[in-house]
Amino acid sequence: MSGENGQRVNGGDESRGKGGGHTVGRLESGKRGIVQSFVDAGRGVVEAVRMQRNMRVHVAAVLLAVSLGVWLGLSAVEWGVIFLCVVLVPALESMNTAVEAVVDLVSPEWHELARRAKDCAAGAVLLGSLGAVGVAGAIFVPKLWAVAQQLWMGCGN
Repeated sequence: MSGENGQRVNGGDESRGKGGGHTVGRLESGKRGIVQSFVDAGRGVVEAVRMQRNMRVHVAAVLLAVSLGVWLGLSAVEWGVIFLCVVLVPALESMNTAVEAVVDLVSPEWHELARRAKDCAAGAVLLGSLGAVGVAGAIFVPKLWAVAQQLWMGCGN
């Protein structure tokens, strides 16, 4: 959609409907547009957590990973890898939610291609989650094992 001077308005996204957080007539360029983009993105994250059970499970896993990391005293490299995982999996879940919403919008009736699209998006979340579990195992299990051994040795004295 173009404004009076030919610049795009509404962030170039008329598909959000009901305002979608975009003000008609607001120009895409400039600080206000960038700030509004972050506000819109943040609203998307909050909505995903509020509306999607799986996203709440991911948030719980993030809290567990961060708590364990603090307790076990992870190195900078370990924190970096954990950070990538705790950002990647919820991002994949958000993309899965977006794919499902768009597929439901354009294909309200059952269709094989719609099923495939949804299954592939869910598969991406599954693969990312399995990778994150593998990383968590590689980082946390040896550290937890060392703590368990120390506790065991301490009880034997």
